[in-house]
Amino acid sequence: MPRLYVIGLGPGDPGLVTVKAVEVLRKTPVVFLPYSTGTNRSLAHSIIARYVSDNAEIVFLGFPMSSNPDPDVLNDNAELICRKLNHHGSGVFAVLGDPALYSTFYRIKHSLIKVCPELSIEVIPGVTAMSACAARIVEPLVIGDEALALIPATRGELIRRMLGIFETIVLYKANNLNDHVLDNIKNDGRYNVVYARRCFMSDEEIIRGIPEHLSDYFSTMILRIKKII
Repeated sequence: MPRLYVIGLGPGDPGLVTVKAVEVLRKTPVVFLPYSTGTNRSLAHSIIARYVSDNAEIVFLGFPMSSNPDPDVLNDNAELICRKLNHHGSGVFAVLGDPALYSTFYRIKHSLIKVCPELSIEVIPGVTAMSACAARIVEPLVIGDEALALIPATRGELIRRMLGIFETIVLYKANNLNDHVLDNIKNDGRYNVVYARRCFMSDEEIIRGIPEHLSDYFSTMILRIKKII
C-alpha cells in the first residue's frame, strides 16, 4: 500500500520544521513540491534541501493560481503522484505553513484518492504564518474566551462585517487588501494593526500600523482590539 506524508514546512525558516517532519524527510525517497505556475519554486525547495537525502527525487507540481483550479491539471498531478508512490512505496507532499490552512494538498486530495484508492495518508502539521507573526511581535492571538477570525484578504466585505465582532482578526495574503478595506480598518479605530511580511525569513519586515505599500504574497495583517492590549 503506497503511503503519502503531507508535511507542513512552517513559515519559511528551516529551523521551524518540526522534529517529526524532519525524521520523515530524511527517509523519504521522493518529495512532491507544489508551486503556483509562474512563481519562484525555491523557498520550499531550499527548506527541504537541508533534510532530504542526496538520492531523494524532487518532483515539482505546477498549479495555476486560481480558486477553481482546472480539473485536468489536478488529475494529471494526481496521476503523477500515484505513479511515483507506486514505484517508491512512500513519499512526501510538502507545503509551506500548515497543510490545514489554504494548502494545495486539499485541492488535489479528492483527485488523488480517486486515482490511487489504496493510498494511505498521514498529515504532519506545521507552524502557521499567524503563529509565527504573533511570536515575532510578542503578542497573543487570543486569550481567555476571546474569538479569532482568519480571513483571506480578498474577502473585503466579510472583513468589514467582522470588525468589532472578533477580538482578533488575521488577514492572510495581505497584499490583496484594497484601499476600500484599508480605509474601513483605519476608520473603525478599535484595533491595533500589525503588518508582517516573511516572518522568520531573512527579509522579514514588521510594521505597526498600515504600511503605504502592500506587495508581498507572504504577508499577514493582525488586528487586535485595543482594549485588550
